[in-house]
Amino acid sequence: MKKRNWTQYATVSATVIMIAALLFPLFYALSISLQDEFSIYKPKPQFLPEKGKNVVLEVDLASLKNEGNLEDAILQDATLAIFSTFIEQRKEGITEIDFIGKMDGKVIFRSEAHTSKLALENDYGVYKRTNPTPKVLLGKDRYKQFMENMGYEFDPGGIQGENIEKSENESGLVQSVSENFKEKYPLKGELANVGVTYSWMQVIEKYAYYFTLPKYMFSDSEAVAKYGLFAFAFNTFLTTVWAILCQVFLPALTAYPLARLLKKKTSDAVTMFFLITMMIPFVSIMVPQLILMKSAGMYDNYWAMLVPWLVPSPFYILLYKAFFQRIPHSLFEAARMDGAGEFYIFTKICMPISKPIISLIAIQAFIAGWSDFFWYFISTKQASLWTLNVAIFNMSESQAIKQNFLMGISVASVIPIIIFTFIFARQLKEGALGSSVKG
Repeated sequence: MKKRNWTQYATVSATVIMIAALLFPLFYALSISLQDEFSIYKPKPQFLPEKGKNVVLEVDLASLKNEGNLEDAILQDATLAIFSTFIEQRKEGITEIDFIGKMDGKVIFRSEAHTSKLALENDYGVYKRTNPTPKVLLGKDRYKQFMENMGYEFDPGGIQGENIEKSENESGLVQSVSENFKEKYPLKGELANVGVTYSWMQVIEKYAYYFTLPKYMFSDSEAVAKYGLFAFAFNTFLTTVWAILCQVFLPALTAYPLARLLKKKTSDAVTMFFLITMMIPFVSIMVPQLILMKSAGMYDNYWAMLVPWLVPSPFYILLYKAFFQRIPHSLFEAARMDGAGEFYIFTKICMPISKPIISLIAIQAFIAGWSDFFWYFISTKQASLWTLNVAIFNMSESQAIKQNFLMGISVASVIPIIIFTFIFARQLKEGALGSSVKG
């Protein structure tokens, strides 16, 4: 009994270790995506992200009362305060910078800027390839576009705001932020207080900006500029659903005659043909297939992405054939005696019985369609046609891309496969075992 228990414990332990080893790369990628761009390059790897750090800048705007355009003057101060704090203290693990403007004891201006959004503006947006000096930040009315992108509230009559308490545990950060405005980035208003708060929600919020990254990187594409990462997700979803439909139905339609209609010699010869085609690597037919698609006008459009799935997979044909041959012959004979045609037998008798193998092939087709990269990469040029994998590859080619952004998008692209596999794990197991057919 003890021996059996030890065997069970050893089996369970080995299984847990293997699962942990398999999931560790995903966990580490997720961890990197929730860290800032400097934490991930520390000499000592950091496996768990830190809590989000929110710096709140409270500025007294009393000196701006006589400004002809009060809102414009505040926008300049807000731009200097937010962007300079981001540039100078970005290594401090800051996740958000809030600017609160007060006049006569009332909050009249408020803006919240997530550092992921600021990174996008710095790398691809308003301040792309600029030296962030006060003159550059405020020149050419850049600050107006910058603050419009960040979003803000302004009401001389007063808006809802909170009092900020000084943070003793971040005294070094508070002091360095205060020194920014004394030396490099002087404000028209007066810095009254600097506070620091903490939140896990701001760490998770990074993903909202990861999804908008393509809008900045591929702004020349109308669809991508409008929908961001969801444009690529739509293409991936479209091609994957099409792949499932084609590879579930067409191989079954091919396998049915091989298993039930053709003579054994003919069936074996055709089966051997499919076996031979399985041995031909895709790389050897890639160029001829691309030339064929181009000559048919099916290049750099949805036809190029969808038509290849109309060729049934030889492997799926063999799976269907083996499964159909196991179905009792008496079922087919009884149906024929009742006057049923072959198409009726195939659709109403054969396919319903084949649910286990259909589930297996559907899951396999989903994974193949979702993760396919090379064909979509060589057959499409327009960003609006890219799938997630092609988009991630093209984004990784940019020297300005941050690794936390890239890991975040990569994790988001893998999650659907994991969820799909977990949901249909039972069907996958039954299909792999080749569920027996009862007569």
